[in-house]
Amino acid sequence: MATIAVISCADTKLAEMLYLNQEIKRLGCDTLLIDAGTKDLILNDQLDIQAETISKAAGFDWKKHHICKKDQLLDIMCRGLSLLLPELYRQGKIHGAVALGGLQNTLIGCSGLQALPIGVPKLMISTVACGNRKFDFITGTKDVVVMPSISDFTGLNCISRTILSNAAAAITGMVLHAGTLICPPARMPVIGTTLMGATNDGVANAALILQKKGYEVLSFHSTGIGGKTMEEMIQDGLITAVMDLTLHEIVYEYFGSGFGYGANGRLLAACHTGIPMLVCPAGIDFICLDANADFPELKSRKRILHNSTLAHVKLLPKEVLAICEIIISRLNSATGPVKMLFPLQGLRSFSKPGEPLYDPELDQLILHAFQKGLRKDIPILTVDCNLMDFTFSKLAAEETMKMLS
Repeated sequence: MATIAVISCADTKLAEMLYLNQEIKRLGCDTLLIDAGTKDLILNDQLDIQAETISKAAGFDWKKHHICKKDQLLDIMCRGLSLLLPELYRQGKIHGAVALGGLQNTLIGCSGLQALPIGVPKLMISTVACGNRKFDFITGTKDVVVMPSISDFTGLNCISRTILSNAAAAITGMVLHAGTLICPPARMPVIGTTLMGATNDGVANAALILQKKGYEVLSFHSTGIGGKTMEEMIQDGLITAVMDLTLHEIVYEYFGSGFGYGANGRLLAACHTGIPMLVCPAGIDFICLDANADFPELKSRKRILHNSTLAHVKLLPKEVLAICEIIISRLNSATGPVKMLFPLQGLRSFSKPGEPLYDPELDQLILHAFQKGLRKDIPILTVDCNLMDFTFSKLAAEETMKMLS
């Protein structure tokens, strides 16, 4: 029988844990109840794993917990659950996991959920999964399903019973009817590629050509979390080649903040693992900002509204050259084959002659920086078109296939 881990802090959420336990079992799965609380140990014969076991997984002696501050205990439980939960999965003791609670329970629970492989069913029922909040701390780079609790978890009521019953149905449905990553045959390379709205057509058409040739292509949105996810999947060995055609996230790494911030260390996973890399520096010549942001020389820069609240703002030559140096340094450390593909008529949409972001001088500056700085064994292939043109897409697909062959 499939088993689902139920995770929360039993000192405050035991009634909800037991109700969820009851509902999951009613729907045909077994459970493993895990107490991730940071207070005293809760003695209940229905709890399968106590907080002491989680702290031990993090290398911490629970007997010393009284000398720790709350934030220290929280970190210990997050670290411990992130180690314990995937180990339980590897041992075949769980086939999915659900966590529930407020902010503390969400932080601890999601530390464990995010440590599980992609495809393993994972659900977070949270009091903080609504309102004006970012979900990055809940989902991370994994496929965590998020369900708002609506009412707070302070005992069972008509709302909490409904939400928990729905959650039980959701997690058991995933475990019983899905719950595995559908991977291509081991002999088939898996290609990771990056794109965003400003580079979509050029990259998406290249991916489509490869898919029609039978290749598996995973596309990632290069705005803060996509590139980070791709880097992790390269490290995990799932992605075996990259067509990394949108390096926009490195712009935010350079500035240290911004709309697409969150993917520091882009390119490094592929460089260190030595997988084939086809790279285009698309997206490094602009930043996405609030339309009324306080940004140096904003009014004098070329820009275009992305929507009613965000603007794409052209970068200055000194800023772009600094970003080029980051890319050059990383590509020069690559242990595997690398090629750069450079479209001479613009690195994104709206950058052709007569369009608002047209800037051939800046494009040439970028090209010359790479020609001067890249290792001599890293070829730079120029193509006389815009990145969004099908000519670029066709060449990107062809060069990727050459590297794979």
